[in-house]
Amino acid sequence: MLLQHSRRYGGTFKSFALKLDVAPGTIYEWADKHPEFKEAKAKAENRQEHLMTCFGLKGMRGQFPVFHQAAWIFFMKCRFSGWNDAGPVDQQEDELEFNYS
Repeated sequence: MLLQHSRRYGGTFKSFALKLDVAPGTIYEWADKHPEFKEAKAKAENRQEHLMTCFGLKGMRGQFPVFHQAAWIFFMKCRFSGWNDAGPVDQQEDELEFNYS
C-alpha cells in the first residue's frame, strides 16, 4: 500500500500517515518494528526522489510552460539528504567535533 501511494501520488512518508489517518510517529514505529515495511519505505523514498529529479530535468529543458527552478532546487535540498550546497554528509552529528575557541 505504501509503494502504491508513492507510485500514484509521489507522496512523502508523512503523507502516507495522513492517508491512513495515523500520527507520523506511528508509521515510523512500524518501520522500526517491521523490516518489510522499512524496505517499502526506502523504495518509496527512492521513487519520490527519482520522480522529483525527472520533474526538475523536464522543467529545465522547457517542457513545462512555467517552471520555478529556484523553488525546485530548494525543495530538493530540503527533502533529500544528498542535495545540498556543501556536498554529501559523511559523518553523524554526534561524531562531529567542534572547536569553540
